[in-house]
Amino acid sequence: MNFFNIGTAELLLIFAIALIVVGPRRLPEIARDFGKILNDLRKMSQEFTKDLTLELDASSEESETDDIADQNASEKAVQEATTDLTRELNAPSEENERSMTNDHLTKDQGPSDQ
Repeated sequence: MNFFNIGTAELLLIFAIALIVVGPRRLPEIARDFGKILNDLRKMSQEFTKDLTLELDASSEESETDDIADQNASEKAVQEATTDLTRELNAPSEENERSMTNDHLTKDQGPSDQ
């Protein structure tokens, strides 16, 4: 038996000292009260652990939701940037259009200018 890291010999010594100090009449009453206090402490500890676990789980779920929202916003921004870049690459610039038009005109005119 290992109760609060107290062995059997130490527990018997404590019991003997308590019997001498308190007396045989009050010892059962004090032991009962001590047992109730230990039981209440155990219940409080379990409730605290349960509440703490629930709070941590809720906090974890909130942070996961925030992470997913951030990821979705990032993906949307990347998608918009990709779309804009694709439009820019696919749409010929005004300079390119002019150059293409000038090249086309010079080819149409051909050797007659010379």
